[in-house]
Amino acid sequence: MKREGSFIDPTRFLQTRMFEMPQWVQICDDFKLEYKGETIAAGTIVGVAGQKQLDTSPTLTNGIISQPDDLDIADDPMLDIQEYK
Repeated sequence: MKREGSFIDPTRFLQTRMFEMPQWVQICDDFKLEYKGETIAAGTIVGVAGQKQLDTSPTLTNGIISQPDDLDIADDPMLDIQEYK
C-alpha cells in the first residue's frame, strides 16, 4: 500500500476488529394509528414489562458530608461587587 508517495505496512488494516453492537434506546412507548382523522388503534409497543431498565448508577459510600470551612473576609468574592455598587 502506498500513502503520500511512500509505502506503508498494511497489517493494521488487515487485522480483525470486533464489531460493537449499538444499544437500543427506547424514547417513546406509545403509538396511535390514524386514518383520515379517525383513530384506528392506540396502545403501547413494549408495555410495562419492557420499560424496566438496569440501574447502573454508582452507590454513594460516604453518608456524612462535612461542611466546608467559612471564607475569610479578605477572600470573599462579594467584596468586589459591593465596591462597584
